[in-house]
Amino acid sequence: MNLQLDISDWINVAAVIVALFVGVISIIIALFTLRQNSKMIEESTRPYIALYSDYTYFQNAQYYVILKNFGNTGAVITKFESSYDLGKLVYFGKPFEHIVGTFVAPNQSFKVVLSLASFQNAPKSIDFEIEYKTSCKTYVESITLNINATTEILLSRANTKDKELQIISYALQDLCEKHM
Repeated sequence: MNLQLDISDWINVAAVIVALFVGVISIIIALFTLRQNSKMIEESTRPYIALYSDYTYFQNAQYYVILKNFGNTGAVITKFESSYDLGKLVYFGKPFEHIVGTFVAPNQSFKVVLSLASFQNAPKSIDFEIEYKTSCKTYVESITLNINATTEILLSRANTKDKELQIISYALQDLCEKHM
């Protein structure tokens, strides 16, 4: 039995090795691409629950804390903690006290009106930790709400009793200012 290989045999062996190498590299690239696509799909469809502040100034200034799902999928809130007792900032009750276990649909929001007078004793910023889950995954958001950033930009308006047209004018001005 002759174990010597001809040139054509060497070429065939090299072709098989190259084909095997290209096949393995192709599989690795395909797996990497599938993993990246899966991450991109998750990022584009996942819930994004955030907490932010805003204000309105129609007849009286109102300061809001808003919890909103900016994502494309709903989620259930499993944990909601703040570094400061929000009950000290509202007219009555405790904001978001029963929010754990609540399903938040895409674009759904929960608004709480805070008392501007109570801000004198409040910290300049409040830290929040919000944990929420879908049927597949749990997400955690750490959010710092800078109260002074919003309250310092309140625009003053004249407040005249029984001047409903003026209040409507202020409301329209407020809407225009928010969309600049």
